[in-house]
Amino acid sequence: TKEGPAGENTLPRLLCGVAYDPGYDVSPDGAISRIKPPFSWVINCGLKYFYVFRHRKILRKRSSELNQVVGEMLSPKSGAVKTYRLSRKLSGIDDSSAWLDMQQPRIEDITLPCLCINSRDDPICVWSNVEANLPDIKSNPNVVLADLERGSHGCKFDFWGTSNVAHGMIVEFVTAASDELSALSQCRA
Repeated sequence: TKEGPAGENTLPRLLCGVAYDPGYDVSPDGAISRIKPPFSWVINCGLKYFYVFRHRKILRKRSSELNQVVGEMLSPKSGAVKTYRLSRKLSGIDDSSAWLDMQQPRIEDITLPCLCINSRDDPICVWSNVEANLPDIKSNPNVVLADLERGSHGCKFDFWGTSNVAHGMIVEFVTAASDELSALSQCRA
């Protein structure tokens, strides 16, 4: 707890964080390039639909450059990596390096308890993404990795396929973080 403006105790703005199937690497040669077909085709269609197709009329009116980007992104010749690269131009930031720097997670900067849940068989956020970031994950005492052998992307079903095991893990993690904060608050009081 912190002392507020009127002397009352206030809770911190964030208690903890949970990253459910994080990709860890937003660079064009990172996580997006490791997704294999047919999953990469689905991701490509999703990028095209949600980022461009739904907003194509507005985007095309903004500028001739955006009109060109819309055309390139909607082209059937644009694969997932190219569509992803082009999507950066929709952010309004001219320098793509600046965009990447803003988006790239910095695991070493995490200062609150954070649970990362990944499955080794995830076809979207593939395990090699985790392996590439494992030194940063292991070196930060605030980050814990839940390494699931099976669970695919988002599902995380139990043996019988009836419930999501990640939901229980998240509840337990958030509850533990809350209990830890309460105990710390009582020690300071």
